[in-house]
Amino acid sequence: MDNRKSTNEETLVGRFVRARMRDHQSGYTVFELRCGTHTHTCKGHLLYTVQGLLLEVTGCWKETRFGIQLECSTIKEVTNDIRSIVEYLQTIPGVGSVTAERIAEEFGENFYSEAENSPDATSKLMNVRGITQEKADEIIKHVKCTSVQRKLWEILSKYEGTSYAAMLKIFKAHGDESLEKFKEDPYTTGFIAGFSFKLCDEIARNEGIYASEMVRVSAAVRIVLSEAASRGHTFLPYNELMLKCRKKLNRNDGFYKDSVTSLLVDMAFTENAKNYLVREKDSCYLRYLRYAELNTARYIRRLIEKGKKIDCDAEMLCNHAEEACGVNYQDQQREAFSLFKNGGVCIITGGPGTGKTTLIKGLLAAYEYMFPDHVIKLAAPTGRASQRMKEATGREAVTIHRMLEYRPFNDELVHKSADDPIEADLLFLDEVSMMDIELSETLFAAVKPGTTVLMAGDINQLPAVGAGNVLHDLIYSGVVPVVSLTKVHRQAEDSLIIKNATKICDGHDNLVSGDDFEIITTDDDQIANTVNEKFVENYIKGDVFSCQALTPMRKKKNGSTTNVSHLNGVIQKSINNKDGGLRYGNSVYRADDKVMLMRNNYEDGYFNGDVGTVAAVTQDSIIIRMEGNEIELKADLLDDVSLAYSTTVHKSQGSEYETAIVVMPSDPKVMLQRNLLYTAITRAKKKVVLIASQGSVSYAVSKKDAARRYSNLIGRLRV
Repeated sequence: MDNRKSTNEETLVGRFVRARMRDHQSGYTVFELRCGTHTHTCKGHLLYTVQGLLLEVTGCWKETRFGIQLECSTIKEVTNDIRSIVEYLQTIPGVGSVTAERIAEEFGENFYSEAENSPDATSKLMNVRGITQEKADEIIKHVKCTSVQRKLWEILSKYEGTSYAAMLKIFKAHGDESLEKFKEDPYTTGFIAGFSFKLCDEIARNEGIYASEMVRVSAAVRIVLSEAASRGHTFLPYNELMLKCRKKLNRNDGFYKDSVTSLLVDMAFTENAKNYLVREKDSCYLRYLRYAELNTARYIRRLIEKGKKIDCDAEMLCNHAEEACGVNYQDQQREAFSLFKNGGVCIITGGPGTGKTTLIKGLLAAYEYMFPDHVIKLAAPTGRASQRMKEATGREAVTIHRMLEYRPFNDELVHKSADDPIEADLLFLDEVSMMDIELSETLFAAVKPGTTVLMAGDINQLPAVGAGNVLHDLIYSGVVPVVSLTKVHRQAEDSLIIKNATKICDGHDNLVSGDDFEIITTDDDQIANTVNEKFVENYIKGDVFSCQALTPMRKKKNGSTTNVSHLNGVIQKSINNKDGGLRYGNSVYRADDKVMLMRNNYEDGYFNGDVGTVAAVTQDSIIIRMEGNEIELKADLLDDVSLAYSTTVHKSQGSEYETAIVVMPSDPKVMLQRNLLYTAITRAKKKVVLIASQGSVSYAVSKKDAARRYSNLIGRLRV
């Protein structure tokens, strides 16, 4: 036993028994390995967890608090073992234990090599009783796919920053061509998996994968522009693109040339013009974003030009709305009833307490009074925002994605479009500040000419998570009629949330504390504990929207403990510390956890920003309940979900919570912006708890223009 404590590597051959712990993101597994009469605990990156598989593992013995364990540097499946072959075959849908044993008997220990390479494999499988040609083809396909995954995993599992989930993403994109595609272009393929350019370079160098210089440069340009899009830009100026590309590309390791010239970058646009990249004068685009920007402007100009002007008495309409809604509208609000005279597209913008919601309710009532037979539809970017709209107006409201009716059809996704438009005479869109340029293009393409589009949003909020600054650009283009509500109404003046929001908008940092606005100043390293205390204090069990922690950062940086991931872990321990659960990366999902979907998945019917609770956890999936429906997310989709006790301020847009716990750490300063703080505190319906480090609030309030985004939408709208 003493030899296990040495640092010398040892090799064991044994059968996989069970996983004690498995991270479904990285593939890192603590498992039991049966070697003869002894069972050992091993840990390492494991591709498959099939009981009975024969594995050859190499590693060093380590003393842990759970006892002595073998920390594996390599784990290989022994593919010429009959029992392993039988166990593997039973993982193929429709192959039971008896059929698996018959196949193994027919092929022997050479099953994998023959099934993958022999032209006679199909006919040989059909010799086995009960196997049709269709079933034989399925088995062959499964074996080939498994082989590709194994070979890809052998490469990726050696590198920090890669993962089991990353391998599945590559495989999902390229199938049995995954290995070939990766070796041909590790950059574009690696980008699909979420690898950094630096990691792609490292893998290429160590594995001897020499992609052509043009492939490497083109990939760098795409990655730089994609990173810019993730920060909200639809394009980058050429000089800025060049600086960022040179920073990624210029290496001194001798594997690639030491410098990258502007000529090579220019060639990247020429070589990839049809597929990915477009340069328009000094503006460098990902091709799809340029088209989204061009088309959004074109569709909106079309709606303005084809708008149905309504000959109406605005004062009379306002009086009717006041009677219908039981309110008295003030001057700025009364002005909005003239918007119907223009038809086409119009905007109402205003912050909390300015009467925006009350005005919208009146405008809808006024339109219905004029045209009782017309179709009115209401939509918003997220489920929570549409639910709020429904509660405020008493009318049916849906998400924009659901209104567009995304659905699979003949292996493709279809949705509402110019050929199949949204059937509405008046379309009201709320929380338009959240709409990015891609969603805007798809939406406005599906709005038929003659429809009146009434949009509402708060210009002082954060812009969309995706690329573009659509609400800002529409307002400042001057081509769309805008009513701006700035006066806070008397019934809202006593709210410290609204008072402080107004102060922040005006550039003042002397925020006022009271019953509904608690301010706590503390050191960064104490923020997480303070957040947890306040969350427990304000959380109403069973109501996932009663309390929400909001912070600027999602990922950990420089040892930060104020990011979403860390805060979720801390709060989860207090709110839902059950045993078991499914581990994925830094998170463990348990029944009753609050979760948020982080991506759109039209096939499975969930969308970025949807919030629900975990109904159940299986060995390799979680089942999420949202608005009465349940969806199952298998391991290859778990990147699409996150614990949601804490979330970023960006992701909270469109939602409201009884209590918002707002975190303002001292770092990273690039995230501390006026519109971020404003957006965070206006998510609260009843109470804000602002937990901030010394000076962070003042710094954020001073940064008014920090979130400037590159966009050409204003110029395109004015053409």
